[in-house]
Amino acid sequence: MSEDFRITDVVSYLTRLGLRVASVDERQGVAELVFHDELGQWQLLLILQAGSPLGRRLLFIVPHLSILPQRQRLSCLEALMSLNYTLPLGRFGLDLEDDEVRFCASVYLGQQRLSLPAFRHHLEAVIQTIVIYHSLLPRIIYGHCTARAALTACEQAFLESYEGERLSWQEGPSSRQELAEDEMELDASSSELDAAEVLAEIRRMLQEGRSRERDDDPD
Repeated sequence: MSEDFRITDVVSYLTRLGLRVASVDERQGVAELVFHDELGQWQLLLILQAGSPLGRRLLFIVPHLSILPQRQRLSCLEALMSLNYTLPLGRFGLDLEDDEVRFCASVYLGQQRLSLPAFRHHLEAVIQTIVIYHSLLPRIIYGHCTARAALTACEQAFLESYEGERLSWQEGPSSRQELAEDEMELDASSSELDAAEVLAEIRRMLQEGRSRERDDDPD
């Protein structure tokens, strides 16, 4: 039952994946990760939330991504709306009180526990989205790009920079043996992310998106 899935289980999953948890609030059901990488410092909150009509849900929230200036507000919102239309998991949103942009993905648990492979899949999707599009709004705000040009530049930069590399968050102390402790949950042969496969899948998705844009473009 989902009621048996607690924030301590989330922390256990993160630890098994080689990630260091910055803080945990078991009472509020919140775990915090802080990343220090080529993107700078950024935060990921995992919140186990009860009270929904559909049961518990697990939230992945990346706050404080940007503050929208008034001058480029329309172009930034256009880029975010276009991006949200294509994302398989999660959405970028705007706080109207302070113009803060954040990313949020929600996974409904229903009456089931979230397995380690499923958790890992959702976590990878969130991190990949941030890695690819972290420079989207700065390109518009400071680089004076159009929404479409900024989206294309982010995707192209990712494909060029991450070709043949593994995402840095997975380069932790966990070994294949450690990740295979529960063979019913996670196959040891696939415990690490195959960067080539991920890039091939992302490239396919990006190319399909561009093809749809060309087909829809009246010019």
